[in-house]
Amino acid sequence: MEVQFGFDKPAHERFALMLWNYARFDFGKSYFRDVTVLQLIKEKLPVSMSLGITMTLLTYLISIPLVSARRWTTARVSTCGHRA
Repeated sequence: MEVQFGFDKPAHERFALMLWNYARFDFGKSYFRDVTVLQLIKEKLPVSMSLGITMTLLTYLISIPLVSARRWTTARVSTCGHRA
């Protein structure tokens, strides 16, 4: 088990190997599924990106009109020529 997880090597060597593997996009093999982690990321990336883009657009579509409405009502209600 020590060899499988790399605990037979010093910490600095394991860390350097981890950085080298990450630089080459080698994230290892999944413990739960018999595929590489990169394959899992490629499989799930389209759904994650579509959710992220959708939520970003939804946030802007809600917040911009709210801010505009707030500024319009604040400017309309202010007195004496200065903003509230």
